[in-house]
Amino acid sequence: MFERLVKLKEPLTIVMISLKEAPSNLTPEEWVIVEDIIPLLRPFNSLIVELSAEQYPTISRVVPLIRGLQTSLCSKSPKTSVGRFIKSNLVAQVNWRFEGIETQSLFPYFSRATLLDPRFKKAAFGVEQNASEAERSIISEIASLTHR
Repeated sequence: MFERLVKLKEPLTIVMISLKEAPSNLTPEEWVIVEDIIPLLRPFNSLIVELSAEQYPTISRVVPLIRGLQTSLCSKSPKTSVGRFIKSNLVAQVNWRFEGIETQSLFPYFSRATLLDPRFKKAAFGVEQNASEAERSIISEIASLTHR
């Protein structure tokens, strides 16, 4: 939405000036803030497109996509104080909401599916120990099935 707003900045400004009772246009400072926020929101859009683009998105992609979102957010460098504030809050919220995404205790199926997917294996995990725990869990489950 913000990308479209910036793309239409010039025609929008012209229309706003020509209308008698138009709402006030964004100030130059507000335009800078909008442009500063776009790179922070783009990874979320990419994540949504990635998960909804496939006919059958698989659970194994969740961990790598969340890790990619975290990495992408942390790499951004907003120029405005509002941009830095939004980045800080987005990073904190993503970290809080997905804190245990690759652990066995909270989300065992995500970590197991990621580990078993040949595209990702252990490389998708942020913490090696979480990958090892998922591996032990799978081995234990297979052993219990074979000993019946």
